[in-house]
Amino acid sequence: MNYQYLMDSCACQLGVFSPTEILRSYDTYQFNNYSRYDAAQFDEHHKAEVRATLPLSSTP
Repeated sequence: MNYQYLMDSCACQLGVFSPTEILRSYDTYQFNNYSRYDAAQFDEHHKAEVRATLPLSSTP
């Protein structure tokens, strides 16, 4: 599947209302509290490191 094509076509369709930006987020937290879930496939410590190193920015 060509995700870039899908994202671009969605952005074009939404662009008729206003300028559109695409935010891709890959290595995100899945849960607020990993100890409450059986989710061994996720490394909470790794995700915490990624979260701490990526700055959160806001656009006007």
